[in-house]
Parts: sequence; C-alpha cells; structure tokens
Amino acid sequence: MASSDSAGGGDRKLLVAVYHPLVGRAEALRGAIEAAGCDALILPPHVNGLRPWRDSCFNLLLVNPFLDWQEPSEFVRLMRSIAGSRLLMVVSVRDSLDDRMVALGAGADDAVGWTDNLPEILARVAGLLRRSRIAAGQLGEGELRIDLIDRRVERA
Repeated sequence: MASSDSAGGGDRKLLVAVYHPLVGRAEALRGAIEAAGCDALILPPHVNGLRPWRDSCFNLLLVNPFLDWQEPSEFVRLMRSIAGSRLLMVVSVRDSLDDRMVALGAGADDAVGWTDNLPEILARVAGLLRRSRIAAGQLGEGELRIDLIDRRVERA
C-alpha cells in the first residue's frame, strides 16, 4: 500500500479514517491498514456529533453504514459530503450485492463485502489511494517522488 504522500512537501503517511459500528471490526481494519504502511484513525460514533469526522485530515474514509443507520444510502450521502473530493469506501458485513449497489449509487468510490477477507479490502484501499495520487499528478514510491503538475522530482 502506498505509504507516503508528498502533497504537503514533507513525507507523511496517508491517513485512512475508519468507522465501523462493531469495535472489533474497526480495530481489525485499523491494524491491517497500519500494517500495510498507512496511518489509520478510528472515528467515534456519529451519534456523538460529526465534528471529529469533518476535522480529520484523512485521505480515505472507510465506513460501514449497514448496521446502525436506518437508511444506509442517506448515511453514504452524508459521508460523501464529509469526504468531499477525498476517497470514500464502504464495507458491508453482509457481503450483499444490493448493499454494494446502494453504496455506489449513493456516492461511494468503492464498496466491498466484509467476508473476513482483509487482503481484498487492503488491495482496494491501496488501489484507490494509488489512483488518487496519479490523478493528482504524483508518481513514485518510497524515497522517489515525481510531481507531474509542478514538474518536480524529489528523492529522500
């Protein structure tokens, strides 16, 4: 998984904000994301207010709207408004095609079923982050960065 971002000029890890109503699943996602080289932040329940969600400087928001929200499509639309132009990925514990279609139709960039298949979730997260960096004109990995828009190359 891409582990750094030169958009701010420094070398910082990409941040994935995670919301899952089941604490154990949220912790499993956070641990896997961090093991793959990104920073991860578990967001507090939305019933306590969305300020921490809006104030987080995440690169990707990963949520499960299907357990504690009455209308998942409304939750995904709300998350899209919080994410803005940043990435939004939905996971569903039911691994249902209908759930994924609801999420994609409501504005998610990707949706995947949670079948205890963390490698697939991590691969999708990495793919989204990689494509967003390429779209922003940034290439490279590790010590080498190429910014196609500013026409700069940075090493270490």
